[in-house]
Order: sequence, then structure tokens, then C-alpha cells
Amino acid sequence: MTIRRNQPRKRVLKIDKIGFSSPSVKEFLREDFCGHCAYCGDSDFFYGLGKGFHIDHFAPKSLFGTSATNKYSNYVYSCPSCNVAKSNTWIGKTIQENIVGDEGFADPCSSDYEKYLYRDSHGSIHAVTKIGDYMVNNLKLFLPTHQAFYELEEIEILLKRMSSDYVSGLIPVSCEMKFLEAENTLILFMWNIIDYLSKRQS
Repeated sequence: MTIRRNQPRKRVLKIDKIGFSSPSVKEFLREDFCGHCAYCGDSDFFYGLGKGFHIDHFAPKSLFGTSATNKYSNYVYSCPSCNVAKSNTWIGKTIQENIVGDEGFADPCSSDYEKYLYRDSHGSIHAVTKIGDYMVNNLKLFLPTHQAFYELEEIEILLKRMSSDYVSGLIPVSCEMKFLEAENTLILFMWNIIDYLSKRQS
């Protein structure tokens, strides 16, 4: 299966050159990337609804300078894990050379991104190609936290469906108590795992 639930749709601003500290930038990116990390697909729900997410310079600012990289078209909505792992790694000599031979980072806004990686039935991310191997290693997509956050989001989606069914009256009255107990158990389990993972990452 694909590693991300939604394909990012990066908007085009009339003025592309905009400082990443501008309040609207992160808000726009969150919308464009559907509240998920562009690289690994982690939901920002588990990072304070985006407060803990970073704005990554796809082509590194430290290599190509502020003037060339402080552009909305170069910004990527990223979880802290992927942004820190990627750092200023860049295979090419120019901003345009994000891939050279079998190495580099695929543009996360490109529809080709999913051709390099896949997610197995347990939520782990794997490479399909040598470029995928490069990304898995340099973004540390092999970390078990990415699998855990994916499965946690599956629980979150299930909880929303359960809640919707309950509100819609689709749960028989005779099963209401057991349903609410199961829902509360899932919520408690989810937040215990989130707490555990956040402590491991800090």
C-alpha cells in the first residue's frame, strides 16, 4: 500500500518568495499536506495537531542560501524525525538536482513519490528501488515510530467511525455499555502509546 493516505497538493502563491517564519506558511502547508508529514505520512495529530511539526527546506538553505531556498515551492511540511534525519543532506550540486543516478530525495509533491516506497500490512515502510533505499536510510523511515503512528491513526479512524455509528443510533441499546467500554479502552490504549512514544523521542 502507499505510505501516505493523501497525495499532497501544493498551492502556488502569487509571491513564491516568502519567509518560512510567516504565520500563514505553516497553516498553508498543513492544508496542502493534509496534516501529514510529506516524507513518512505521520499524522500531525500526534504532534500537538501540528505544533510540533517542522517546515523543511527541501533544497537545504545551508547549501544554497536563504534567497534561493526561502520560497513556498521549496517548503515541505515535515515531522521532526524526518526533518532532523534529512538535515542538509543533498545529492546534487544545484537546487534542481534532487536525484542523481540512484540516490537522492524524490519530490514529496510529485505523484512519482510513491513509486520508490511502499508500506506493508503492518505499517512499516520499505524501499521499492535504490532511490527508495536512499530515502529510507537518510530519512530513517525504518524507525518503528513511523509504523506505530500509522497504526495509531488506524485506531483513531476506527474510533471516529464508532463514534459516528453511536451518534447515528446504529448501535443497539443492549450493546451501548459494552460499546462505550470498548471505545474508552481504545482511547486509553492510544494515548498510553502516544505518551510512551513521545518520551522515547524526547
